[in-house]
Amino acid sequence: MSNANSSVSAILDSTQTHVGEITSQVHLSQKFRATNNRLNGISLLVATYCQQIDATVYVTIWNRDRTEKLRQISQSTRSFADNSWQSFYFDPILDSNNKIYWFDITSDSLPGNAITLWTNHNFTDICWRNQDPLAAAICFSCCYRQATAYQLDGFLFPHKEHKPSIDLETEEKLHRILWECVARKGLYFLRLAHLADGLGKTEGVEKILSVGCGEAYQESFLAGRLPQVRIDATDISIAESQVNRNSFANLQFYERDILQIDPTPEYDLVMSIECLEHIQNYERAFQQMAAKVKPGKYLYISVPFASKQEQQDPDLCQQEWENFQHYLPGFAFADLYRLFADNGFRVLQATNMFHVSVQGNINRWLSVMDTANIEPALPEILNLFLFDITNQQYTCRRDGVLGIRFLGQKITASDYQAAV
Repeated sequence: MSNANSSVSAILDSTQTHVGEITSQVHLSQKFRATNNRLNGISLLVATYCQQIDATVYVTIWNRDRTEKLRQISQSTRSFADNSWQSFYFDPILDSNNKIYWFDITSDSLPGNAITLWTNHNFTDICWRNQDPLAAAICFSCCYRQATAYQLDGFLFPHKEHKPSIDLETEEKLHRILWECVARKGLYFLRLAHLADGLGKTEGVEKILSVGCGEAYQESFLAGRLPQVRIDATDISIAESQVNRNSFANLQFYERDILQIDPTPEYDLVMSIECLEHIQNYERAFQQMAAKVKPGKYLYISVPFASKQEQQDPDLCQQEWENFQHYLPGFAFADLYRLFADNGFRVLQATNMFHVSVQGNINRWLSVMDTANIEPALPEILNLFLFDITNQQYTCRRDGVLGIRFLGQKITASDYQAAV
């Protein structure tokens, strides 16, 4: 079977043949075709002659004409097991679908201390050893990075068949946002996930105001995934590096004090994530946010959680102030129900968030995980975090939850008339 004028996307079955020791004097090349976008790795079927091989293998990805070196990665062989698949990951090639590439393999091994690769003699004319064609081909498979940009679509678009389309460059930006949220090993991704769950319960949102945007992970992700929505992100101070990192045309940054802004209603959604607790006159700040919401539209608030009794705990209050500059250690459900009602909102959603049993355990696991290994496992890690999204309400922080979130809809004049 000749493959001189074509290439294959994977060769998974071994026929008990191999290329021999891959030493510093051996250079292997093989042609292949990618079958998806975001090619980010090559897996090879490796044998070690039942030894632990202490060497480094080098894998290079070339374009179809071998005129451009696209990616190069080196990997120690010390952990390679005999007759096992080993993956060599690299930064994804975004638009790789249906394109032909080459992978090259060499190592710094000496004879007698080198790995080999299993081959299949049913494929010919696609593999070369030191410029000589082989009558077999290396067993391999391609790795493709999942498009994590769509990981929250089930929350953002729960009832929509037609979702906004985005290009590959935007997909990559959103992936990097999610990766950074997880790699920082905190609550960053959960803040975004809970916001997405709330946003999916709204309708007709075209203009968003964020109050206290901080590092703007939530705002940036929404701007990329919702290109038709305008987002104004505000905070007391905005760093230039923050603006440059979160570059989407529909996302604008402004230095604003919520206590001083014009209260004219002009937004379909006003959101504030862990901001109210940093403001001494939080009731006034809430009024200002509520005033910016158009009638019939939405206000989303997430804050730390604490029962009325816990709010009176001097040790907790001191701890929250010293560690986070929180004027209030947390809000109870009664606090937020009152604030929403007093400012003309009906509550659509009120739940706890940041369950210690979920996020605490995952972050402890991440703390001992090499940051480089987060990349291939990112989709699974994100899915684990999503177990934090529930409709439960607890009585106090001692129940093992750290946050609380509310989504409210502003009552319209017609609502008042119907009530009368």
